[in-house]
Amino acid sequence: MLKISNIFFSWEKWFPDLFEFVRKVWPAGQNFGSPSEAITLFLIVMIIAIYSSMGGIRGVIITDFIQFILTLMGGVWLAINAWSWVGGQKGISQSLEKIYGKDHHFLEFFPSQAGWISTLEIGSLIFAVYVLVQSISAIDSDGGGYIMQRLAATRNANDAKKASLLFFIFHYLIRIWPWFIVGIVAIIIFPVGQVTGTYEGADIFLKDRESAYPLLMTLLLPAGVLGLVLASLLAAFMSTVDTHINWGASYIVNDWLLKIFPGVSDKVQIRVARMAVVAFLLISLIISFYIGTIEKGWRAVATIGAAFGIPTILRWFWWRLNADAEFLAIISGILAASFFAFFTDISYEFRLILTSFFSFLGMLIGMYWGEPTDAATLDDFIVKVNPIGFWPDRSFLQSLKELTMKLLQWIFICFGLILLLVAFHKLIFMGAFLFSILLFFSGASLIYLAISGAAKLKNLSM
Repeated sequence: MLKISNIFFSWEKWFPDLFEFVRKVWPAGQNFGSPSEAITLFLIVMIIAIYSSMGGIRGVIITDFIQFILTLMGGVWLAINAWSWVGGQKGISQSLEKIYGKDHHFLEFFPSQAGWISTLEIGSLIFAVYVLVQSISAIDSDGGGYIMQRLAATRNANDAKKASLLFFIFHYLIRIWPWFIVGIVAIIIFPVGQVTGTYEGADIFLKDRESAYPLLMTLLLPAGVLGLVLASLLAAFMSTVDTHINWGASYIVNDWLLKIFPGVSDKVQIRVARMAVVAFLLISLIISFYIGTIEKGWRAVATIGAAFGIPTILRWFWWRLNADAEFLAIISGILAASFFAFFTDISYEFRLILTSFFSFLGMLIGMYWGEPTDAATLDDFIVKVNPIGFWPDRSFLQSLKELTMKLLQWIFICFGLILLLVAFHKLIFMGAFLFSILLFFSGASLIYLAISGAAKLKNLSM
C-alpha cells in the first residue's frame, strides 16, 4: 500500500498543517516510514475498522464484493491502456526483441534454464522442489481459514461447492491476466538493467521495481480514469485487510472466549470481536512499517508458513496427527527458520525447503511421543466433517482407494488449470487462436471430469 501512497498521496501539499503536526509527533527512523505514509495508512485503517467492526462477516462480504468488482475493472482498464500503448501483440513482440534481443525468454509460459529462472541462481529441479514446498508448506495449505469462513457462511454444502468453483474461476483464470499484460509492458517501458530514466518517474522505478504498477498508472491513464484505477487499488488493499482481521476476530471469539467463558452473551461476543478487530488493525499497522518491500512481506509469510504447512494439511487426512505433533512441528520449523536466517548465508529458497523438512521431523517426533487424540473427539470430528484419508472408522485399503480417487481428481484439475492458462497465454501473446481454443476445451474438459465425473475416474482406476 505504501508503494501507492508514496506516489499519489502528497499530504504535505494538500494539508500542510496536518502534515507538520504528524511530522513533529511521528518517530524518526526508517522503520516507521514517513509522516505522509502514516497519515495514509491511519485514515484507511480507520475506515476499515469502522465498517468491519460494525458490519461483521456480512458487512465484510458485501464490501468485498463491491471492492472486487472495482478492483477487477481497474486492473482490466490499465491492462487495455498498456496493451494499446505498446501497440498490442505485435508491438509487445517487436519491443521485447528490440530491447532484449531475439533470444529473450520473457514470453515463455514455462520457465527454462536460460530464461528468467536463471536470475534465481538455482537449477530447474531445485526451483520445482521450491514451488512444491511453497504450495504445500504454507499457512493456507489446507485452503486458508478466511476462505473456509466464507464457505461456512453459505446456505448449504451445494452452495459452498458453487462458491468454490466461482472463486477458482475468478482467482486463477480471470483476474491474473491484466497483471501479466501490465508486467510485460513494464519491462518494455522500464527495461531491466536500465540505468537512466526516460519517462517521468523512471528514477523511482530504477530504485524500486515494485513501484512499476503505480508508475504505469500515472504514465498511461488520463486523470479521471487514473482516479478510478487508484480507487480500485485502495479497494483491493481494504478488501484484503478486512478479510483477515474479521477472520482473526472469529478465532478470538470462538476458539478463546467461548472456550474459557462458554456462557457469555451475544452482546459480549460482539464487543470482544470489535475490540479484536481494532487490536489486529493496530498490530498490522505497526508491522507494515517494518516491511520495506512486498517481497520481504511475502517471504516472511512464506517462511512462517513453511513451519505450519505440513501439519496443517495432514491433520485433515490422518487421525494420528495430534496436538503434540502440530506443536512440535511449528516450534521446530520456526527455530530452524530463525537459525538459517540469522546464522547462515543459505539462499531463501533453500531455507524454505530446510524449514519445511525440520518442521516435518518435529511433527514425526510429536506423533511418536505424544498421546493420540481421544476416541470421542475423533468420532465427533468424523461425524461433523466426514474427512477423507486414514481414519479409525474405515480400513486402510478403503482409505487408500478414496485418497487415490481424490488425488486423480486433483491432478485433473491442476492439469486442466495449466491448459487453460496456456490457452490464454497463446491467445494473448502469440495470437494462436485455433490452438488456444483446443487447449481451452481440453482444460475445461479435464476440470469438468474432475468435478462432476468422479464415477468415470473410478472406472479408469480399476
